[in-house]
Amino acid sequence: MFGVNKPARSGKSENLSPGGMCIISDSYLPQGSDIVIDISVKHTITDGSETWENITVYGKVAWVDSPPGNYSKMGIEFSSTNEKLHMIYEHKKSEI
Repeated sequence: MFGVNKPARSGKSENLSPGGMCIISDSYLPQGSDIVIDISVKHTITDGSETWENITVYGKVAWVDSPPGNYSKMGIEFSSTNEKLHMIYEHKKSEI
């Protein structure tokens, strides 16, 4: 979920890194807009069950690609590092 003041629009994440990400959605914010994003992260617990956690990050829309008839893409540059998201990214990267 993403939005200017609070997350209200849905989208799919792509190319998540500690410094930013891409959001694919049927709506977008203009380049230069401030953005608030809730990223839902799935965790598997040792007993095999799953739990979800929302991580809120703040950033700015760096670029927008909105071709007619297709989903829009927004490149997001994070305003600050979210330590929890950074730890998850490093853990996932080590699994590759």
